[in-house]
Amino acid sequence: MKNNHFNTTLRKNAFTLIELLVVIAIIAILAAILFPVFGRARENARKASCQSNLKQVGTSIQMYIQDYDEKVFPSGQTVTNCPSIRLASYTKSTQVWVCPSETNSTAIKNQDPRYATYQINGQLAGKADSLFNRPTELVVTHDSDPSETGWTEGNSWDGGLTTDWPQQRPNGCTESNDNKTVKPCGNDSYLNPEFSRHNGMFNVLFYDGHVKAQRPTHFTDVNFIP
Repeated sequence: MKNNHFNTTLRKNAFTLIELLVVIAIIAILAAILFPVFGRARENARKASCQSNLKQVGTSIQMYIQDYDEKVFPSGQTVTNCPSIRLASYTKSTQVWVCPSETNSTAIKNQDPRYATYQINGQLAGKADSLFNRPTELVVTHDSDPSETGWTEGNSWDGGLTTDWPQQRPNGCTESNDNKTVKPCGNDSYLNPEFSRHNGMFNVLFYDGHVKAQRPTHFTDVNFIP
């Protein structure tokens, strides 16, 4: 009699197989719902850190301009004159040039001091500060392809038209045979998914110093030409 009572109590207190499967299913559903939320939250934190980096880069550029006859530094790509090296005395750290969402580059692993995930608008190189009359619209730098050169839109290689990197050129543009210029194309909207690191957005530093997350389709060449 006592054994029967014990067995009955045990059955009442124990999970049945169906109940256990239901609990597992609920946990799986909650995980499927919450994991993307946590992922987006982590990415938002990285986006904020990226924006902080860009603001520091913007401040360092303005400090350079004040120290060097009110002009932006000239173009250069070597270990002595690329943007991250020219601004090293102002930024104090190479990490401000690396977006926290960019983690797979071999340049990061090799700690190349020239390496940057933010590329400077080449249209600004060497120009006087007084020429920039649309500071709230003019792009200084943004999330872009990892590179050791530090330059993007409109540098001296492509005649000031677009970028050097095929992934960053306007949709429909093609590279010329000499790898230095870009053939004409009919669409000047920037559609590169490569630099949309932050939930489909990419961070942009404007000449007036403000940083904003934008979609690539928001910009045309007008935003890169002083």
